Amino acid sequence: MATVRERVIRNFRNGSLGRDSQLTSVTAIGPYLEKRLRGSLNQDDALTVGDLWSYTRLKSTARVLQLLLRALQNARGNQCVSKRTVTERDKNTYHVGDINQAGYEACVALLDVARNRDATVRYGAFPRRLATRSYGSKHCGCHRSESDCIGRCVWSDGLCVPRASNARGFSSVSPTPSQVEPFSELARVRRNSTTRRTTSLLRDRDSLQDLINGHDPRIRYARRASKLWRHPSRRVRSSLTS
Repeated sequence: MATVRERVIRNFRNGSLGRDSQLTSVTAIGPYLEKRLRGSLNQDDALTVGDLWSYTRLKSTARVLQLLLRALQNARGNQCVSKRTVTERDKNTYHVGDINQAGYEACVALLDVARNRDATVRYGAFPRRLATRSYGSKHCGCHRSESDCIGRCVWSDGLCVPRASNARGFSSVSPTPSQVEPFSELARVRRNSTTRRTTSLLRDRDSLQDLINGHDPRIRYARRASKLWRHPSRRVRSSLTS
């Protein structure tokens, strides 16, 4: 099966995608992500591929990456949702990452097309996809009792976490800590694990709605040996602008 990136590139090559195409016609970019990206670009009308290209063309790699990560936050990031797949019949819950993986891959593919076509583009190459998560980081945190925390998972400090010491978790929007952090960084994790009510946060419709809906602005962590693991929760999304 073709990856998101492969489908986006292929659609440009066969002409089914172009500069004037609506952003929602791009694989993995639906109305929710398009609305978030529109907010990042301060645009009221529906976005086209060309709008994204024009807005990012002269920005630095770091600035564009920050824009993408903030815009592509999942509405249910850090929550446990129902999910059952053919290969994971025993796992009916999934710990959602903060950033939409498919949306990120699609946007990076779009930006790479622009970079290859336009020599004046300032930003450089981005990671083509977000880092792959370990199996345990997708499911363990969703087990709410020690008796269910078995196999690839282990109960530690009041949370079910991956048993493997090298398990990889999902990334977040800086400075918010990621799903798994070194215990040696405890002070930084504590300092940055609360989403503060800044002016930009209260102006962001999605972040404000999270607050209204009672989402927790604080992320809690549990310790497992030398690692800190996130408790799943209805967290407040970071604002589109810092």
